[in-house]
Amino acid sequence: MINRRQFSAVAGALAAAPVLRTWAAAYPARPIRLIVPFPAGAAVDTIARMFAESMAIKLNANIFVDNKVGANGTIGSADVARADADGYTLLFNSTTLVQAPLVMPAPSYDPRRDFTAIGGLGTTPQPLVINAATPAKTLEEFVRLSRGKESSFGTYGPGTTPHAFLQLFSNLNKLDMVHVPYKGEGAMVIDLIGGRLQCGMGTMTTMTPQIQAGKLRALACLSDSRIPSLPDVPTFVELGYPKEFSWSGFIGLFAPKNLPASIAELLADTFADTMKQPRIRSKLRDLDIVVQETRLRETQTIVDSSYASWAKIVKDLRLAETS
Repeated sequence: MINRRQFSAVAGALAAAPVLRTWAAAYPARPIRLIVPFPAGAAVDTIARMFAESMAIKLNANIFVDNKVGANGTIGSADVARADADGYTLLFNSTTLVQAPLVMPAPSYDPRRDFTAIGGLGTTPQPLVINAATPAKTLEEFVRLSRGKESSFGTYGPGTTPHAFLQLFSNLNKLDMVHVPYKGEGAMVIDLIGGRLQCGMGTMTTMTPQIQAGKLRALACLSDSRIPSLPDVPTFVELGYPKEFSWSGFIGLFAPKNLPASIAELLADTFADTMKQPRIRSKLRDLDIVVQETRLRETQTIVDSSYASWAKIVKDLRLAETS
């Protein structure tokens, strides 16, 4: 015979079940905050706003982008990691999600455990660029011009892809270049054009307008294939650099850990539907995005493998010590 305590527990569970189902089915019932940990106009921000607009229509909800910048993207990411797992706080981020914590003395989140991966869309190749007035037309000429001189390279933050590979580029060529980190690509580009940096590396979203305007010159690209809009610019690997220079990261949508499966599936479906739109595909191509669609667990696998690869890079290049 069931006692009173058992009866109360069963009755409570039964009473709660419809409420939980209704809550999940009603999602989204209020505006969704999409945090982008980069400045407005940056590559990830541009893509995030494009996806937010399309997903809002499909979800019949208001999705507003919140640029929460600082600490190499970790402030915004940590904000999402601490948020309620109810689907109303999301994160649009890139490989910086795994890179930044690895160079911090006390990281505020663990990218492998503190998020629910919703979906990935691919990555953007990154070119090494110089001021167009520099008398070097090839990477080899730039190396010869820089050897034995004081020089510097700019990046959009410590511990990032440009930091690692421009440091490795400097080491391999014995250039002893000084790393100058910025809080975003905009300020770095201004100093490149102004001649205060000898070279830099960043996303095509930011670099393309300056390359097309004849203010910057691309000498090589970090990718396993040439950038579609820069077919004459070779990859580092083509120029004889190690296979590590074919590195590619990821860009994707994330939520706090323990997000209810029904909401995660809905968001993943909506993200995937957005990826299928011809307008979105065309825009991604215009931004030189190498499309690689992933969803849920597959996206998390990429995060985990990227974390492991980057941990080795950080250790080998001692990036944590130079950040």
